[in-house]
Amino acid sequence: MSNEQKKFLKSIKRRKLIVVISQILIVVAFFGIWEYLANKNIINSFVFSKPSKIINTIINLCIQNNLFNHIFVTLEEVIIAFILGIVLGFIVAIILYEFYVSLKLFEKYNISAAKTIFFSIVAEILFIAVSPFIRKGIKWLFFGLVSGSFWK
Repeated sequence: MSNEQKKFLKSIKRRKLIVVISQILIVVAFFGIWEYLANKNIINSFVFSKPSKIINTIINLCIQNNLFNHIFVTLEEVIIAFILGIVLGFIVAIILYEFYVSLKLFEKYNISAAKTIFFSIVAEILFIAVSPFIRKGIKWLFFGLVSGSFWK
């Protein structure tokens, strides 16, 4: 192998090392800034929590052998919500396709049918304003799923 090839391979290894170190530093900086902002109450730690609190919770769940139970319940909720979204979306699509009047009735509210930026902005504002209520409703609905009373 020539000296030039060795220099070239060394430069490639150096670039890879720089990229990996930079990626690690970005992640560490992100979590460090997040922890700092949560400790100084610049961000709401109830909503965003703290990385240290998350790690402590994961460790405690591992010690109590509850981590996989919580992961299973979360995955179960995600799968149920995904299936419900697919089924309800399919039903709405069939209704809109089969009944011309319903298609025209809801055409103005369809984001993809919005012809101007104004409709898109209004739709996003409504989504942002309503999404906390939807999340609360989903949590309320699936709270029974976690406790087991949902299926009884």
